[in-house]
Parts: sequence; C-alpha cells; structure tokens
Amino acid sequence: TVTVTGILEASDGTNGEMQFGLGTALTTGAGTYDSSVRWNGSGGNLLFSQGAVEKMRIGALGIDVTGTVTADSATVVTSGGKSTIAIGDQAIGTYGQLLFRSGDGKYNFSLGAQFNVNNAFEITPSTTAGGTTFSTPALVVNSSGNVGIGTTSPSSILDINTTGAGVNIQAGNAAADIALGIGSPSTANKVVVTAGGNVGIGTSSPDNKLHVYKGANG
Repeated sequence: TVTVTGILEASDGTNGEMQFGLGTALTTGAGTYDSSVRWNGSGGNLLFSQGAVEKMRIGALGIDVTGTVTADSATVVTSGGKSTIAIGDQAIGTYGQLLFRSGDGKYNFSLGAQFNVNNAFEITPSTTAGGTTFSTPALVVNSSGNVGIGTTSPSSILDINTTGAGVNIQAGNAAADIALGIGSPSTANKVVVTAGGNVGIGTSSPDNKLHVYKGANG
C-alpha cells in the first residue's frame, strides 16, 4: 500500500500514464498490460485503454466511447463511425432499460424495450412517487409501428384507451379547425370541427352546429 499526500505525478515530460496489470509485462503507450489511464498531453485527452486498445477518451468536446464494451450487467455500449449507443443484450429473455430518477417525491420514469411488453418500446412511470417498480406502461410503440396510449396492445396506428378522464384534442391556435380525414393525405377531410364550434360531415365549412353534406343533391 502506498499513501500519497499532495500531488501524485506520472509523466515522461509529454504524457502522463498509469498502467494496471497482473504479472504482465508493461510497456509505455500501447503494450501488453491489462489496462491503463493515460493523459495525452499534446491532444489534451484523457484516454482509457484495455490492453493496447483504446476504449474511451474524455476531451474538450466531451466523452467519446469507441469499440464495444460489455459490462457485468449485460449492458453493451457501442460507438463508432455511426455514433451508435446500444443499451441491452442480444441474449434471449433480456431487455434494455433507461431510468430517469427525479427524487424529492416525484414519479420516476423508465424507457424500455422488451421490459413489460414483448417486441415493443415503452414509456413507463413508477407505480408510486419515488418508486422503483415500472409495471404499467403509459405509452407503447410495437414492432408494427402502432402506438398505444393507455393500452399495451395497440391494434391501429394510434390506439387510445382510457378508463378515467376523457380524450381531449385541442388545436393550439384558437382560430384553427380540427379535421379528421380517411384515406391518403390528399383525400378531403370527412369530419371538421371549426374554431366556432360547428361540426361538418362531408364539408369543410359547416355553417351550422351540425352540417351534413352528402353531395350535389344532399
């Protein structure tokens, strides 16, 4: 055991390096040691290496993770030419989860894949304020691209299910209308609710509280 009071400096005048090994020959810079922490004086980077392979560096622009790092918790972080970060494991029966913990009596949130719902991405609040149980997703996106709010098995592109409060759809602009269409985006709207509260079916400009237009003879 070595105890140091003050500053411990390991430097060759240009770079600083600490190497960690178990009976393996150590070589400065890039050798056969187990791992190292190295200060690249000329580049201003702090490098973390395993063997002779750099795994992570901290520089002026932040943290850059390179290669593939597998932790004991089966969390895989990969970053390369595509700047990809992957959370999870490819083993059967595993899942990926990202937790947001706020503390102070607030609800925590979980972003997960395969956590509660198979083949789906989900946003799940904790069951209680400050809790660590995430069992009832508030929003689910399944492998077909269907979005479920209040349901974990959406059967359409947007499936909203509520047993409590109703569904509120509101235009951000007080002068804007709300329109519902069927078919391609170029298809005329089938139902319109104007800013004045008139409802039009088959017409986009209803002049009464309920205006139904079937056609030229309707």
